[in-house]
Amino acid sequence: MTTSINSEIYSLRFIAFFFIADIAISFLYIANIALGDRFTRMFDLDGEANFPAWYSSTQLFVVAALLGLFAFHHFSLRHVRSWPPAGLAMFFVLLSADETAQFHEWAGSISDALLTSGTRETLLDRMGTWMFVIGLPGVALAFLLLHSARFYFRPAPGALVKFLVGMAILAAGAVGVEGLDNFLAGTAAATAQVFVEETLEMVGVTIMLWGTLDLLQAYGLRIGFDRTGPP
Repeated sequence: MTTSINSEIYSLRFIAFFFIADIAISFLYIANIALGDRFTRMFDLDGEANFPAWYSSTQLFVVAALLGLFAFHHFSLRHVRSWPPAGLAMFFVLLSADETAQFHEWAGSISDALLTSGTRETLLDRMGTWMFVIGLPGVALAFLLLHSARFYFRPAPGALVKFLVGMAILAAGAVGVEGLDNFLAGTAAATAQVFVEETLEMVGVTIMLWGTLDLLQAYGLRIGFDRTGPP
């Protein structure tokens, strides 16, 4: 006997898993510091090539993959209106890759040439100008792609709301709170800044993943399994 799972219940369980993981990874960072930084490289939210970076990259890639499947199903070279979902999927691919390839750090170091002294020996000594030449334009591009793809969200207006909220939370962490690193580095507040920044980023992506599942369900996504197992 083949039984279909209630897609909404499945989605809620799936999303609940990611929300729990978001909070757990953030508190592992705090626990690590409380234990004397014994596992700093593995659980440092502000680090690279470690568990939080892998998780964030995977989380973003799941959004990209699901949006990619949706875009592939609706894409047509002859219809320009079908392009934005593909662009949105590619945007999340780049965000996922950035978590491991560190594109924005590389581009940010190049953008230091825009500073008067050509170095970061300014108020922007930690972050440089990347938030202005990469961060804010990236946020604008994301909202532009989402606005251009709004036609596809008509069957699922709640999904669009989740995307907008999730994108705003992600931007608040990645561009807003991260910018405080210029002023808090080396202080006791730096730990709290990293905690808030990275938690906002992960929670924002989870909310957008939730919106992606709502969008797919509105277009007929169904999940099923066979209770009897293989013959």
